[in-house]
Amino acid sequence: MRILWIEDKEHHIKRFVELLRADGDEVTLAASGEATLEAVEEAKQKSEPYDVVLLDVMMPKGEGKRIDPTVRPELMGEEVLRQMARPEIRWPVVGISAIVDQEFRNRVCDKYDFVKEFLKKPIKMDELRNAISKAVKTQ
Repeated sequence: MRILWIEDKEHHIKRFVELLRADGDEVTLAASGEATLEAVEEAKQKSEPYDVVLLDVMMPKGEGKRIDPTVRPELMGEEVLRQMARPEIRWPVVGISAIVDQEFRNRVCDKYDFVKEFLKKPIKMDELRNAISKAVKTQ
């Protein structure tokens, strides 16, 4: 399975990535808006879409090329979702955040129907695998 994992603190997910890769998954990491944009564009150009995107929805923007300059700097995850909403992309997304209350979840899922699952940090490997499986099946 091809997975794009967008997370600014790569050291937090290192063990998960190792386990996913050990299971045969191809995992691309993107730690910034610029890296995300590059990964998305490369996948489009090669006609090799990701099967699922794991997104830290509260990831700060940081430095680098902005996908959409109208989005507030503290909401890079929202900016990525707007980019993923393009008709030629729309890959299933699993949102990941330390804050996942029902109101937040509903707001994001109502606005972006390709966000299929949410995980609350800290995540567990079995929860991650389950969320990936559900997201891919509902696409």
